[in-house]
Amino acid sequence: MAVSIELLKYPFSVEARSAVQRMANDVGSLITILKEPGNNDLVEEAEERVYAAITQSEIKVPEIDRDEALLVYQAARLIVEKVCLNLNRPGLRSIQAEAESKAVNKHLSSERDRVVRSLCTDSLGWQIESTGTTIERSRLPLSLRSFEYRIRFEDFLEVAPSFRSMRWKLINRHLDAGWVPIRKSELHRLMSGKFKKLIIQSEIRVPTLPRRLTEAVQRFESEMETRRKEREPTEYTDESVSAFPPCISQLHQDSINQKNVPHFGRFAMAAFFFKIGMGKDEMMKIFRAAPDFIQSLASYQIDHIKGKEYEPPKCKTMQDRGLCPVALRTAFDSLCIYILHPVQFYETRSWENSKGITDHSWYARKRTRRQNF
Repeated sequence: MAVSIELLKYPFSVEARSAVQRMANDVGSLITILKEPGNNDLVEEAEERVYAAITQSEIKVPEIDRDEALLVYQAARLIVEKVCLNLNRPGLRSIQAEAESKAVNKHLSSERDRVVRSLCTDSLGWQIESTGTTIERSRLPLSLRSFEYRIRFEDFLEVAPSFRSMRWKLINRHLDAGWVPIRKSELHRLMSGKFKKLIIQSEIRVPTLPRRLTEAVQRFESEMETRRKEREPTEYTDESVSAFPPCISQLHQDSINQKNVPHFGRFAMAAFFFKIGMGKDEMMKIFRAAPDFIQSLASYQIDHIKGKEYEPPKCKTMQDRGLCPVALRTAFDSLCIYILHPVQFYETRSWENSKGITDHSWYARKRTRRQNF
């Protein structure tokens, strides 16, 4: 029998979880189903799902036209948990959680309001209310007319603190008798963020797997090791420093000049340095100049950021945190207009440096303007 597309799009829904429970009520029964020769397509789809996650590609809805398609997500989780265990890389679970949450967010953007409300109340246990039709909202104060829903502040705080943008801070929101007005897109973000949180917190005890699943795990172990080797520490040179975007360059200069760098600035630097392949020893040399440097604490924090494989903050986040010198009008680089992420800046500027390119007029000819300052 064909499975409902809604169950495939939202694995966290109470209906999807109930359907999975009826087919496989524990890990052992799930493995028993997956190792049947007739279900090889489930494992293949699960492999594609995991690969999409680690390559930051779009996770697609399984195309299998039977109820067992619901087990594709479960199989993908099983594969990732086994790889995490074998390689001692719990950060892979966070990578999968991020990719799965992005897929849910995209599905929600075109979902019917009835389904969205049902997912919130029945599957997530949240209290939400509509703020009325467009005509009804027109009677509200001007600052509240663009908010289609309101959510209980307790439910808002279940996810919102994990978002770095200042607009998610409760102190920056309107609060009325315990209700927080939110836009439709914000509700979708909260829902997908909750799904991400559920995955990160759901460690699975994985027993010995049958041959077909073991082969899948081994392939991803090989893939992850290849990717790790590709990110071997890069040499910390004047040339690499010259490719830093203005935000990282300013934080870097402040750090080596023994100025106090805010906590988020240190996080942004560490995540950025890991992303471009810098080693821990080089990072410790940079952070050591800080007036409040404590080696054991700095080492722990750097290891934590590396272990969780955090993504460096985007340009918008750096601007919201007051860490973008271009937005603050204290520095300027024309490349910033054409990128949305500090890593994109670094990759482009590094390529320019390697080719000896100093004329930046090609940005306007080849790239789309992405930001205004």
